[in-house]
Amino acid sequence: MKTLIALLLLIPSLSWGLTFNNETHFYSDSDWNIEFIPAGQHTNKNPKYVTFHYENDDKFIRITHIPGDMTGATKSDFKNGRERSEIRTPVDNGLIRNSEYSLSFKVRFKTFVKGKIYFMQVHNNDKGSCPKQKVPIKIKLIDGMNTIYISPRNVNPYYADAKGLIKVNKWNKVRMDFTTYKRGKINFYLNDVHIAKDIPMTVEHECARMKIKIGVYKELSQDKHNKNEKNIIDYDDIILKKNK
Repeated sequence: MKTLIALLLLIPSLSWGLTFNNETHFYSDSDWNIEFIPAGQHTNKNPKYVTFHYENDDKFIRITHIPGDMTGATKSDFKNGRERSEIRTPVDNGLIRNSEYSLSFKVRFKTFVKGKIYFMQVHNNDKGSCPKQKVPIKIKLIDGMNTIYISPRNVNPYYADAKGLIKVNKWNKVRMDFTTYKRGKINFYLNDVHIAKDIPMTVEHECARMKIKIGVYKELSQDKHNKNEKNIIDYDDIILKKNK
């Protein structure tokens, strides 16, 4: 054992490499105030679908989903025909119950979305004794990028008119104000247009530990385009504010 330790100390690059492969990557940027980790850690702690790039000296994150890539999948995805390439906030930085939040960021769809993809969520951490519950908020792009489908999973979904608001290969501003009350609401803004006002939402259990997720999530059974569609989405300036 002493000999092995001595060899590792003599070869620091090898030691760093061994540690690196066993660590979870944390994704952050100077103009964000939250950090993310890979969503499918049981599969890959440093997935290739996550990359950082620079544009005019400004760093941003890119999520690239290749059709058929199950790197970020959960166990249920393999059974139910779903694919995802997502990152999420760590459990330790979970949202606080009975609070009000505002999440804002820039998003750029590098490819036209023919099918239906979720590109942001407020999700649950169902752990331990906390009963399983439906996802509080899912935001999906549908209808040739003309509609934002807001799905508070315990109440009726809302179809927000986004016709002409989303520009492909251009940065778009998103802001979502939401609550973590048992009975709360969602307000959604796209490029400063208030496209969804006071949409009801619920968080079922006091023990819920919630997280933010961004990236591509596809349910292949929803339409034929999903199966073969490559999606590239850029995110930047990710800010989460607790208002109350």
